[in-house]
Amino acid sequence: MKKTSPFACDEEELTPNLLRTADPIHHRTSRVLREYLFTNPQYNILRITRGERTPLPEHEMATRTMTKVSCIKGPINRLEAAGLFDRKRGNIDQRLIHVGLSKPGEAKLASID
Repeated sequence: MKKTSPFACDEEELTPNLLRTADPIHHRTSRVLREYLFTNPQYNILRITRGERTPLPEHEMATRTMTKVSCIKGPINRLEAAGLFDRKRGNIDQRLIHVGLSKPGEAKLASID
C-alpha cells in the first residue's frame, strides 16, 4: 500500500485489505452475471429466495441484502418484469408484499449454477 507509517490498529488495516480482496471478486462475478443479464443485487435476491424456498416480504429481502426497502424495489421490479419473480400481497396484512422465485426464475438460476 506504500503506507509510510504503521496502522494504528488491526481494524484500521483490515478495512483496505478487505476492500482490495472484495473488488476483484465483485468484478469477476459481475462479468459472469452480465452474460445472464443480471446484476449482483439481482443475483443475490434470486439466490436468497431460492434458499428460503418460500416467498419473503420485501422488507425482509431488504434486510437480508443489507439495503433499504426503497432500493430493493428496483431489482425486484426488473426480475418480475423478466418473469423470474412473483409478487403477492400478504393474506393477513395486505400491506405486506411477498416476493418469490417463479418457475422460470428457478430454471434461470439453475443455469447460472
